[in-house]
Amino acid sequence: MLMSKRHPIAVNANKRRDFGDGRINYKTIIKPMKSLINCIAALTLMGVAVSAKADTTFTVNPGAAWLGFMNVFEIPANGGGYVFGNSWGAADLVATFSGNTLTLAPNSVNDPSSFWYTPSGMPGAVGNKTMDASLYVESNDGSLGGQTITFTGQVLSNTLTTNTAYTSVAFIKDFAPDFSSSVSSTVALTPGVFNISLATINDPTRHVQYGFETIGPDVWITDVGNYGTVKIAPVSNTPTAVAITPSLAGGTLKLSFPTQNGFAYTVQYKTNLTDASWSTLTVTNGTGASAVVTDTTVGARRLYRLSIQ
Repeated sequence: MLMSKRHPIAVNANKRRDFGDGRINYKTIIKPMKSLINCIAALTLMGVAVSAKADTTFTVNPGAAWLGFMNVFEIPANGGGYVFGNSWGAADLVATFSGNTLTLAPNSVNDPSSFWYTPSGMPGAVGNKTMDASLYVESNDGSLGGQTITFTGQVLSNTLTTNTAYTSVAFIKDFAPDFSSSVSSTVALTPGVFNISLATINDPTRHVQYGFETIGPDVWITDVGNYGTVKIAPVSNTPTAVAITPSLAGGTLKLSFPTQNGFAYTVQYKTNLTDASWSTLTVTNGTGASAVVTDTTVGARRLYRLSIQ
């Protein structure tokens, strides 16, 4: 893009074409005034399109078919060995929805037996088992095989981390047909937006899960509030159209645009529309605030596009 410190720019950004399939095309024409220099920036916003055998994004949806599974272990002081595992209801994990907000908490077993608590179940009792609680959505029909799966959400708060005996993560897992092995991606639930991805194996007999795993000792019901919770909300799977504002200052081109939490914004460029490929200028994660991307390349004619994923 050719630029000059002496020539301000005039911007027209009123051309819009909606393709009807999630793609919206914006073109911004940048023209130096009183100058023979021609400066064009073509900015294209690509929406998130979901289709079979393509990248797919999921978020925390209270209407999804959430499942629960509990693996129980001895506490480390008793050797940490595996005890048993089976399906549990989501509320028994403990995992509950209130509107769109999911709350994860330490598990409480309503049984005063010394199997579960030391010396027995009562206020102030010490948990005698390590509870590995998984809340997840599972696909068994092969529709998620051979693609990149992304799981995103917004952690509103996590007070569970004040007790080092507990961990809570978001995960994507791709299990073998008999669940004997898996590949996975996890991320700790720290306040803010999380975004994890996993390239799944192209095998229709495998099981793909995404969800949350909380691990720690069981807690007597009256004491649960002392151990904290994790609160998680959904992030929109569809980015909104953005108005991209270009400006020129001292030989530096600035491209400004609003962002959303949970999306990655990739600015790319090329010299001519007929060039075979685009080059990446930068990638920035959405924060909910405006992003400003700069290009200091002087004396080059460039076209730009913005991709949101």
